[in-house]
Amino acid sequence: IMGPEGNYIDMLMTHEQSILKLLHAKYLFNAALLLLPLVILLPTILTGKWPFFMVMAFMLYTLGFQFFLMFQLAVFNKRTLSLTSSISNKDGSNNSSWQIIITMLTFIIPMALVSILNAFTSEEFSYTILSALGIIFIATERLWMKNIYRRMMARKYENLSGFHSTRQ
Repeated sequence: IMGPEGNYIDMLMTHEQSILKLLHAKYLFNAALLLLPLVILLPTILTGKWPFFMVMAFMLYTLGFQFFLMFQLAVFNKRTLSLTSSISNKDGSNNSSWQIIITMLTFIIPMALVSILNAFTSEEFSYTILSALGIIFIATERLWMKNIYRRMMARKYENLSGFHSTRQ
């Protein structure tokens, strides 16, 4: 999540809380990007193939819990991403083990949670639980962002040396 910023991380580290502001701006940008899937899914909602509440529940869950998981990668990322290269590569050499684990969890957890809840309760209750989890993490976004910032600052020199060694 901090790959492109690794190219100018020295400047960010010298200004107090600029990393925190950057993380919050990334959160808002990613939140705005969630509107695109909503627009794409409007035809399926309007034709009644998918309930609106289901789509909103998954969006809230993504905006809350899944973004919480994704932003944890900022603490452990030590590799820069070239500003002229693509985000992913074919052999996966830019992927850390943490990135792979968190990516797998973001796909597995919501589907497993909804499947388990649907086995014992109604779909509406399952989506309510999913929405509630998302809303809790959205409401506490400032707290977990500050926690991520503190953990990044604790690993400041380790991450800086990693960013310096992977610059191209």
